[in-house]
Parts: sequence; C-alpha cells; structure tokens
Amino acid sequence: MNVVFIHYFGGKGESWQWVDSLLNGVHAYYMTLPGFGGTTALKHVDIHKMANAVLQYLAYHEIKECVLVGHSMGGKLALLAAAMAKDVTIQKVVLVAPSPPTIEAMPEREKIRMLHHPDYTEAETTVINGTYQALPMPKLEFAIQTQLEVENNTWKWWLEEGMKNSVLAEVENLKVPLYLICSEHDNAITKEMIQDEVLSNLRFEKIYTTSHVGHLLPIENPQYVAAILKQIVAAD
Repeated sequence: MNVVFIHYFGGKGESWQWVDSLLNGVHAYYMTLPGFGGTTALKHVDIHKMANAVLQYLAYHEIKECVLVGHSMGGKLALLAAAMAKDVTIQKVVLVAPSPPTIEAMPEREKIRMLHHPDYTEAETTVINGTYQALPMPKLEFAIQTQLEVENNTWKWWLEEGMKNSVLAEVENLKVPLYLICSEHDNAITKEMIQDEVLSNLRFEKIYTTSHVGHLLPIENPQYVAAILKQIVAAD
C-alpha cells in the first residue's frame, strides 16, 4: 500500500526519517511542500494551492491510490487534498497532532516571536517549546535547521493566513476513513484544541492518544507513531 507523508510547519519530508526506519512493508513517500526544505516556493501561496501541491506530487509519482498521513499543518493539508482529489483514490487519512480544519489559534505574542525568521535562537525556542522532553542533539539540530530552511514568504503565510483558514465546509462530509494520533502533552495542538476544534467537527474510525510527548511526535517518539501507522495501514 502507498502511504504519503506530509510534514509539519517548519519541517520537511526528512522529518519522518525516524518513523521511516521502523516501517516494514509500507511503500512510503515523503513529500516536502513548496517553500520548505529549501524547495522552490509558490509564487502566490494559499491553502488550496498548497493542497493542490500534494495532489501534483501524487500525480508526478503516478500514485493512483494511497493513505495520506499529515502532521500538524500537514494534517489540514491532507484533509483538504483528500476533499479536492479527483484522479486519485485516498483510502485513508491519518492526522498526527493536526492543525484543526477550523482556525488554529495561536497567542499573538507567540506569533510575533515566530515571525522573526530565519533566526536560530527563535527556531531553537520553537522546537524546545514544542517538545515535552529534550531532544538529543542530532534531532534538535535537525529540527532547528529545517525551520531555518523555510522560504520567508511561505513562513509568514502560514502564521498570518494559513493557520487561520478554515476548510471545514470542504472536509466535514469527507467520505474517507479518518484516524487521529495525538498527545495529551502537546503544547501547540493542545488536548483542548483537539476536543473543541477537531473531534467536534470530524468523525474518526479510531483515535490514538498518548502522553509525555509534545507536538513533534514523529521525531520525539517515532516508535509509537510507526506502530500505530502499521496498525492503521493494515486495518480493513
């Protein structure tokens, strides 16, 4: 089965590398969105163009059916891409600590801090704030560097517009099985946000909740994420 992974805001395809090393029997694709990981940015970025970039990726790789896995920002994009899909069969959508289909709230002070980009100190602060336990140095440095690689207008777009775009009207009646993976100790997509903005608006086949892990689940605890993904992919 084809499984296509979409990374979080500030990440890139390789942000799934620790999960990838634990997957067996999965034909995995790791997409890097436009403007992330040093890739060419969209000239006029918006939420639908970003979701369409996912569909273009599938077309380029001649993927006719797949499971979409989206982390954080990638979760909102996975939902919208599934709703927009015409020439590909989306078999399942897995949301990992997803940005809600409605508006993702962020304190104004935090948004202003993050708009200082690229800035190593602020990137480091964002990673540390987003994790529950300290990352080992190779992972910490990786997560910092991927933030610094994001093209500046793309970075600003998500903080100022993208996270505020509600796609609920387009995805609330999506006829695709949905699965949720989240953590009670996520300070970015909090358990309150999951309850109020995700669970109240979407129906899930199954919900997997863990604890003592922060927002960067695929980096902090890839063993848990990989184990759950294998269950979801194998399920009828």
